[in-house]
Amino acid sequence: MCGGRACIRKTRITVWGLVNSRQLGAADEQILENIVGLTPEGLCAAWDYYGEHQAEIDEDLRVNEAD
Repeated sequence: MCGGRACIRKTRITVWGLVNSRQLGAADEQILENIVGLTPEGLCAAWDYYGEHQAEIDEDLRVNEAD
């Protein structure tokens, strides 16, 4: 957890941030190139987490858009 939000293990990379990048059109390869410390395994884990907790991550996206 990072600030109460789901994140990649042992990082401060949030799942909602990764989902936001994808929704903005970034391919997985671009995301991996642009985010220091993110591994392909971590990215896969984020997509799995989003698949299992979509409502939670969608709420994080909504809250962070309002900020």
